[in-house]
Amino acid sequence: GMMKMLNEVPIDYVTWGNHEADIPHKTVCRHVKEYRGSWLNSNMQTHAAMGHQKPYEVIEVRSPDGSHTRKVGLVAVLSDEADLYKHFAAPGAFGGAKIECPWETLKKYKQLLEEEHGCDVVVPLQ
Repeated sequence: GMMKMLNEVPIDYVTWGNHEADIPHKTVCRHVKEYRGSWLNSNMQTHAAMGHQKPYEVIEVRSPDGSHTRKVGLVAVLSDEADLYKHFAAPGAFGGAKIECPWETLKKYKQLLEEEHGCDVVVPLQ
């Protein structure tokens, strides 16, 4: 039901939240593969379904009259707060994927998106 609903409404991007760890990992991986939009994941790159996710996205936003265009970088970070995940049995939350520091990840992608992709602004999603 959840993925069917997300695929039917005009939602282009989703990202991880710590409560996705409450869903069986096999089910979550299936959800990632079923989602027709872009699933952004900037700081959990070792996730089993990373092949169906993107670390970032660059979009262009135009002013209503079309006279201005801006490049916007989208990144998505998940908390690496250990207390959120300590109750999960091995291999751990998200199938044991390593969650990188969100602050370091944001710095890394801000630099990449501004310098290599010419983004005017980088928006962190959570």
